[in-house]
Amino acid sequence: MRRALGRETLGTMARGALPGPALLAADSATVFDGVLLAEVMASDRVPSVVPSPWPALGKQPLGVKRGRVVGGDIRLRWSDVDWTSQPDDAALPNTHFPGRLGEWSLERAIPLTPGAERRVALSVAALGVMNADGRGDAFADTLAVDGYPVRVSLLPSRAATYGQARTLFDGVGVGWRTQGETLRLLARDAAYRLSVPMLGLYGGVGGPEGTAALAGQPIMEIYGTVRTVTPQLVDPARLIYRIHARQADALLAVYDAGAPVTAGVDRGGYGALEGTAPAAGFYDWALTSTGSFFRLGSAPSGEVLFDARGDVQGGVFASSLPAIMRRILTRFDATISAAAWDSAEVWAPGAAGIVLADLVSVGEAVSRVAAGGALYWGDDGTGVITLGRLAIPSPAPGLLFDVRNITGEVEELDPAPVYWRVRAGWRRNWTTLTATDLVAPPTITEARRLELTQPQRVVAVADAPRRQQYRQAEELILDTLYDDEASAVGLAENLLDLYAPGRRVYRVPTGVGGYGAPLGQTVRLDWPRLGLNGGRNARVLGQVARGSRVDLLVVG
Repeated sequence: MRRALGRETLGTMARGALPGPALLAADSATVFDGVLLAEVMASDRVPSVVPSPWPALGKQPLGVKRGRVVGGDIRLRWSDVDWTSQPDDAALPNTHFPGRLGEWSLERAIPLTPGAERRVALSVAALGVMNADGRGDAFADTLAVDGYPVRVSLLPSRAATYGQARTLFDGVGVGWRTQGETLRLLARDAAYRLSVPMLGLYGGVGGPEGTAALAGQPIMEIYGTVRTVTPQLVDPARLIYRIHARQADALLAVYDAGAPVTAGVDRGGYGALEGTAPAAGFYDWALTSTGSFFRLGSAPSGEVLFDARGDVQGGVFASSLPAIMRRILTRFDATISAAAWDSAEVWAPGAAGIVLADLVSVGEAVSRVAAGGALYWGDDGTGVITLGRLAIPSPAPGLLFDVRNITGEVEELDPAPVYWRVRAGWRRNWTTLTATDLVAPPTITEARRLELTQPQRVVAVADAPRRQQYRQAEELILDTLYDDEASAVGLAENLLDLYAPGRRVYRVPTGVGGYGAPLGQTVRLDWPRLGLNGGRNARVLGQVARGSRVDLLVVG
């Protein structure tokens, strides 16, 4: 069996081009001549105990066996019909894909409502390999797929070359499962790799590493513009506070019980900050690549807070929500769609900020940023992280789905919610104080005292006639991460337009043409019933794929 499977060096699986006319021209799955290809990297590496020839020199900790890993990496290939590449196929010549791929399933969806999880939802992808002859019985016991690449692609026709295959899914394996005469392989998308801790931890050994009481606690990170944040006290004796794990762009203000503390001197480094105390009533600071700090010259009378512009790298300050998400993802080596992020900077450019100070994963941190602007993010299906926001369908003609390529009855689902007013919070106070926490007037004005006791400022955009006509229309309340009012207003207006009366949600059964309608894209529906006669534009919310059948979930 080893020879039949073939042993190869682990490598990067090539990605095909975006869907072309040949892929999308099929009227239905029954006339489509395409081929589904599945490629899986696996390992049959196993530990082998090797006795030491020199026992006296081979001492090891109790319970640890001397050994090495033997075996290698294996590439498994299947297709839904037998397919062999031609000898002159430049990308992959003379390679056979046995027709043992019995089923392929995948469900992906973007959030319809602002309160939903902001990451693109992915049900675990599943490959079903026909195993009536039992040839694959040993796979689950001998081949590890956890964390190894899994790729599913689609050839536009049996005569196509391997290089013309369009990637449908590019992720990592999870494990095997045997079900009757089918061997199932479960896989996750590339964003699964971001389920790793985001923040570093204090060592508790003094200096920048904090006191013993801080040992094991997360080191705070700030991105964008943040207001009234509680710093982390790393040196109580010297009144040195930490505000960011790396270099912050600027320390804008320091407060004691709401009253501004006078700015002193930029010390340039932690050693200088530690070695020289500021004058009473002043603060000095040091913003370095290994951490950002400030030091008070006298004991505070109340709670210490600060305003700042956060993470900066190479002189570049990440100010907007897309820029903050890009900064976090690229720090952890995620592959992102540059085009998606460049586009997002056009429609979501406003100043924003976030504070991260708990045990959060990279993926969770990115989702928090996305939630601050009702954005969504996730794997685009090819191993690349994309970014978008749900908006009303574009008026431009989209990919057409009509009686020629809709393969069954279109079904209308529960309608989208209707909102008559959107209230959006902006300029968040990351620490909210009470009146008794603040110094009395006239040290700070009554207006400033009131501002510091509120979690955020709020702007509202409303359509009063909508409420009169639709008695069950609701109010949407959204806590944004925007620091400026104009961005919060723009988001509220977008959501008020999106959740207008008459938005309808449909399930549209298609053939392989459904693969050519990525999440968030506008498509054109033309169907004799359900208000679709004559055509209606809609946004793609989800894809439910079962081999060459794809159900689209759309709103329009």
